[in-house]
Amino acid sequence: MRQGEDFSPPRGGAKQLYRGAILRRLDAAVEEGIRQFYLVAPGGFGKTVVLSQWLHPRRNGVAWLALDEHDNNEERLAARLLRALAFAQKQNRRLAARLRRIEAPSFQDLREALDLLVRDGPRDWVLVLDDLHRLTDRDRLRDLARTVALLPPSFLVCLAGRTEPDGAFGEGILKGTMQVLPGSLLAFTREEVAELLRLRKGDPRDGDALFARTGGWPIAVGAFLLGPRTGPTAGTPGEELLFPYLQAHVWDLLDEGTRTFLVQVSLAPFLTPELCSRLTGLPRCGGILQDLHRRNLFLSRSDDGTYRLHDLFREFLLRRLEELRRPEEREALCRVLAEALFEGGHYYAAASFYIRCSDGKSVSACCRALRQYAPQHPLEERIAFTKRYLLGGPDPLGKRHPDAAAQCAVAHYLDGDVEGFFSSLDFVLEAARERDDEDFRRLAGILRLLDCRRPLGAYLEELLHLPGSEGNRPGPGTEALPPGTLTAYLPLMHRSFTDRTDRLPGLDTFPDTFCRACRPLLGDDVDLIGLCAQGGGLYEQNRLEEACELAVRAEARAAGCREDLRFCADLLFLTVLTALGRRDEAQRLEGEIARRMGEEDLRALLPNFRAWRYGRRLAEGDREAAAEWLARHAVPVTERPALHRITQHFVTLRALLAEGSPDLALLLGEKLRKLAEDYRRPLDRLQALILLTRAQWQRGERGRALDLLEEALAAAAPQGLIRRFLDEAPGLRPIFPAFLKSRRGGDEALRRFAVSVHLLVLEACGPAEDAPAPQEPAAPARLSPRQEELLGLLERNATYQDVAKALGVSHSTAKYHVLKLYRTLGVTSAAEALRKARRP
Repeated sequence: MRQGEDFSPPRGGAKQLYRGAILRRLDAAVEEGIRQFYLVAPGGFGKTVVLSQWLHPRRNGVAWLALDEHDNNEERLAARLLRALAFAQKQNRRLAARLRRIEAPSFQDLREALDLLVRDGPRDWVLVLDDLHRLTDRDRLRDLARTVALLPPSFLVCLAGRTEPDGAFGEGILKGTMQVLPGSLLAFTREEVAELLRLRKGDPRDGDALFARTGGWPIAVGAFLLGPRTGPTAGTPGEELLFPYLQAHVWDLLDEGTRTFLVQVSLAPFLTPELCSRLTGLPRCGGILQDLHRRNLFLSRSDDGTYRLHDLFREFLLRRLEELRRPEEREALCRVLAEALFEGGHYYAAASFYIRCSDGKSVSACCRALRQYAPQHPLEERIAFTKRYLLGGPDPLGKRHPDAAAQCAVAHYLDGDVEGFFSSLDFVLEAARERDDEDFRRLAGILRLLDCRRPLGAYLEELLHLPGSEGNRPGPGTEALPPGTLTAYLPLMHRSFTDRTDRLPGLDTFPDTFCRACRPLLGDDVDLIGLCAQGGGLYEQNRLEEACELAVRAEARAAGCREDLRFCADLLFLTVLTALGRRDEAQRLEGEIARRMGEEDLRALLPNFRAWRYGRRLAEGDREAAAEWLARHAVPVTERPALHRITQHFVTLRALLAEGSPDLALLLGEKLRKLAEDYRRPLDRLQALILLTRAQWQRGERGRALDLLEEALAAAAPQGLIRRFLDEAPGLRPIFPAFLKSRRGGDEALRRFAVSVHLLVLEACGPAEDAPAPQEPAAPARLSPRQEELLGLLERNATYQDVAKALGVSHSTAKYHVLKLYRTLGVTSAAEALRKARRP
């Protein structure tokens, strides 16, 4: 054996994470008869660590050969393989003797030596060939593949490299005798990152952020954890420790052409052959990308054929770009990339690069293009883009350019920043008055639909009296703008059009008024929006059969519409069907919506659909739904609630109540109440008040709970908004009797409304758990005129004193008449009496 050459497996560090999952997978493969493995992953993915951990229990019979570029020489590679085999079989004297006699071994000598291994009988030996990517000579690769194929079954062979397996190993892979393990299996999982933080005395709660930053890349995780905690270099960022590794072990090993290509394309957020050709001027970049992907140069490929550099490797390349290119060259690359992205419809990305070029005009073009509804883009992407590129910096573009300000207004509105929305909207409206641009004026008109500082009805009247509104069509040569920002992220569309009215719009006249006023702004989409608004208003008043008729018409009108509009119609119909108890139809529609969500990649709509499904499960008493929602989908209650997530926040609030966390529910409920009041959304305010009532009742603050219930009833009574109470019936059932008992005086109309809602709540809940089994219905009791009068008094939540005064009798006589009425009807309370007498 050559002096100084060691074929022992490398040893791991004291705080090295044990990779149990991948090791168990290797063990399972061996049990199934697999004896050859090929680990392929980029540098720093822990191939060596995984194999050394796996082979550590095998104290003897292991030979570890780390290859280098000099092993492309046949004699050197054959000699090293012979010495490695001899190391694994230290007791094999015949093999050692043959090795001493051979001065310049070839692969023929190696194959002859293998006969000695076969004759020696079955033994459990291991050969590891690490850094196989250093072997680039095709003849050597074929020799090595034939040698591995000739090894006796007793040998366990592990190959590890950065490039995809060469075709020389294809036969073994296709036959199933060699198993390929990709880098995705070697990356740390979230759980492993958290465990590593525990080993390094860190906070496991930081695991998600670290995993998101590194993508589980093991050496990157280690770099972010190895920064010194004390001393002059305390807090050194992980990049400063990782980038030298990339410099020495990746960058310095690349040829000049590959370096130049990577630097030129590093600005792009994703890579396609066409985009790379625009940036580099090279033809046929598809082959280059395929080669880089085969070489595992931190380049992943998605299902749509695009490529993406690992974020940290891209940051490393961007530093090389800063070092190797002059500012004017970098700006030229930014402009070429921005134009290519804009032409491809990637407006967010294009705008970010136009901003780097200080090209405000092109940014405005991107902002105008962003008005189109794109269901595949999460709304958070628009908000993040606005904050970073249009509102960031010392001179925000969104505060000085109308098109950018329009995007800011939308983002502020949906993010729940009402003051920011007003500021941006006022700037847009002023620009619309001064700007000779009909398209922009229509955009400003749509944004005014969101202006909660004035009633919607007043704005509709204004639109109806504007010059040119008689035609009810957009101007010649123009198209109506899609109202995606009004509809896409609101699960029941009627809420976006009833939030600023002093009273619910007249359900007979609203659709016609709305359609005539807004058709010049929104085109024929107003027909569907009007139907949804009218049907939603009927639903809120619990006029379910009428609401169902409108929902059916909306479904028919939605056929062929954009998915955000169709989603609103679908969800309204689904909600009405569920309230009517038509479960089979509701389940079929729910399945159809879920199918479309998956097939058409409607990520923007999925959160509200998921919230609806969890909300239904909570309403049905599914306790597991609360825990699942809070663990997987709930936004932390400490954050400011965003308007576009308000339905999801209400589900979180209901889940907190179901889990018995009234203090957290109270915190979130007050935030939602303020958000609804800031945006003058009475339906959301009503729901917040009802849920706050339940939270205070759970906390034992019964007086405060009754005050909140009274406030909710007062808000709902003028418009007859009953449905919100019925959707929370189980939680409100024990509260109403206490409320009615404590609120004997006051406004008679409110008391009558409260009694009516209480009866509907009892009906929605069904019989109590301890109620006796239902009996055959008896013939209706015949009531005297005085008893009919008594029922009328009970409808107004009258006390015994009120009854005595109305009937002109004493207090005790009034009590006698009431109890006699109860006996006649076979009930024990006023609510039961009213229900049995079929009173509202």
